[in-house]
Amino acid sequence: MRCGLAADWFTSRFRTTHALFVAVVGAAAWPLVILFRVAAPECAGFHLGMGPVVFPLAFYYGAMVSLVLNEAPRHIQSTAIALTGSTGNNMLRRRPAK
Repeated sequence: MRCGLAADWFTSRFRTTHALFVAVVGAAAWPLVILFRVAAPECAGFHLGMGPVVFPLAFYYGAMVSLVLNEAPRHIQSTAIALTGSTGNNMLRRRPAK
């Protein structure tokens, strides 16, 4: 819900689309995600990066739903949202170690 509110505020404030909001949030979070991956567990960078690693798991869904609702034709919106959620879950699913 917070992401939906933030995305709506962003789009009305800057007169842009939900797609740009998703891109901006992703671009802002990725440096901290990389920091999390390379920092030692006892380092402050590890803890600083932990938030953005968990953050996209929930934050993007609200903006993606808004984006799909704005862009998809009305007669396929529910199917498009279901496919978006399924694709997001499959992309974020942890792969088993070999």
